[in-house]
Parts: sequence; C-alpha cells; structure tokens
Amino acid sequence: MTAVIDVEINRADADTEKDVNLDNSQPILNSRSYAEPSRLRSPRNLKLRETITEHGPESIRATAEMVQRDDKQGHQNRSELDDIGIIEIDSGGAGKAKTPTLAYDELEIDIPFAGSNGNVGAATP
Repeated sequence: MTAVIDVEINRADADTEKDVNLDNSQPILNSRSYAEPSRLRSPRNLKLRETITEHGPESIRATAEMVQRDDKQGHQNRSELDDIGIIEIDSGGAGKAKTPTLAYDELEIDIPFAGSNGNVGAATP
C-alpha cells in the first residue's frame, strides 16, 4: 500500500500541523501559506528525498555525502523535513548512526483558488 501525505494550503481554520483524514486515514499537513509546500519542493529537499528513497543511506553522514552537502547544510534540510514529518530519523541507539527514512511514498499538494467550492473536476494535461 502506498503511503501518501496530503498538503492542504490556505485553509482559514488551519494551523501548520498534521491531521488525519478520517475518511481514508490519509495524513494531512495543513498550512495557511505557500511557504511550507515550497520548502517541500525546493531542489535541495527534492534531491534529499530522492537520495533517501533510491539509495537508503545508512547514516546522516552518508546522506550528506550522497547529496554533496556538508553536515551543517544537510542538517538544516533534514530538520525541515523531519519537523513536518516527511522524513523520520531513526536514532539507532547509543553509539549507532542515525538513519533517515521517508515517512511517505507520495506527496499531494492541494491549492484551492479564491472562491472555489472544491467541486472542480480533475484537469487533464
């Protein structure tokens, strides 16, 4: 089963936090601004997520080397994604390397337009 997180933007009642859609148990990341979804789609964060998915690095240091970033720069990106629940960092225990994993297989971003009632069909390219 594919794990998907849905990012909803510009909801008046939203705080930036994760909820769960009880209809299908799909996690929802609520955001009042475009900033958080923009961070999710930044080239550095996309490369980090892709690297974790494709290579399954065994440590934070190995991840930083694979994305050609130093530990300090990589830490900021990992922390952003970890804070909003996109990646998880397994502490591994005392003396063991911390291992990053993706919490979700897919990311869906919903951007409602002003005045939209949500009854718009899906567009095809």
